[in-house]
Amino acid sequence: MFIEANGLAALTALESFRPEAVILVILLPGMDGEHVLNRLLRHDASLPVIMLTARDAVSVVAGLVPANVPAQPRMEGNPQSATMQWVDHGDAEGAPFDYVRVEDEVNMTTEIATTDRNRSAVVVPCDSQHEWPAQDRPLPDATSGKLETLSTSAVTTDSIAQLRAHKVSTVHELHAINGTPSDMIAQKDTNYLTPLIEEFIARSPFFLIATADADGNCDVSPKGDAPGVVKVVDPHTIAIPDRLGNKRIDGHRNILANGHVGLIFMIPNIDETLRINGRCFITTEPDLLASMALQGRAPKVAMVVEIDEVYMHCARSFLRSGLWKPKTWPEPDTIPTLAAIMCEQKNLPSPDESTGKRQEEYRTRLF
Repeated sequence: MFIEANGLAALTALESFRPEAVILVILLPGMDGEHVLNRLLRHDASLPVIMLTARDAVSVVAGLVPANVPAQPRMEGNPQSATMQWVDHGDAEGAPFDYVRVEDEVNMTTEIATTDRNRSAVVVPCDSQHEWPAQDRPLPDATSGKLETLSTSAVTTDSIAQLRAHKVSTVHELHAINGTPSDMIAQKDTNYLTPLIEEFIARSPFFLIATADADGNCDVSPKGDAPGVVKVVDPHTIAIPDRLGNKRIDGHRNILANGHVGLIFMIPNIDETLRINGRCFITTEPDLLASMALQGRAPKVAMVVEIDEVYMHCARSFLRSGLWKPKTWPEPDTIPTLAAIMCEQKNLPSPDESTGKRQEEYRTRLF
């Protein structure tokens, strides 16, 4: 069985069965093949991986597909049901398909892959919407799985002026550059929670909340808590405890001035995230706060979010960054500390004293 799919669909298929080998077609910088490679190295370093540039893949893939199998079966009607019909019953003459091309439908790839887990399979991530690269590009280090590190050198004033000369100013320009999303992606949001979304929230110990004041000045705050502390009030409303902090209350002041918020919920070792946008207010309702107590301490306030949009977000940024991959993590003592950066910002003496004080606060003032 031969499955051709884009990177995300291929990853979904790989979670359902173990193929004998995987062919990665590397397209443009930062595209799917590299992401799949890093996921593969994390889960199964022994899995044979053949990495090809797009130009090489054209001939290699053609050689793998049987000559009597249509390279691109035409989909009719509902894509998933049509594809499953091909897999189960074959073409119009009843001949089963061994090769099915699926470009952007994750669910279809999963269904195809799980129809017979005992058969051999090769998954090729592809994206036919992009042109083949004019030249071969360097491939990731397949032995270590390390991602490329880019320079962060500051640009000059002249460079900034040049960047502004190419500034994108209209939605029309954005669509010309990026194209338009599929109907499924464009319409994936709802304004209510489903049972599976509620389960995702219940399993999430960490999220980011974005706020803005009346003038549009933005702030993003990380929020961490025990899984399950965020409360689902009803399918259109969630409530979030606010634990001890530095008392700047930047986000709270923004909420008072402009109630619109955006949240991204994360679960460790899960590359997909959940996004919620809505309108927020701050409450001191005693019963709610009591239900959010941890280690005998209830929060002083909670944030109540009335949901305007909720949807899942794809894994690309996590796959590119390798965020949950321990091999990509730096040693803590190689990263500037909070205290060191604050001292540098304000031209203060050694950060050692403030570091000790902060560690004590972490120990005694988490909740």
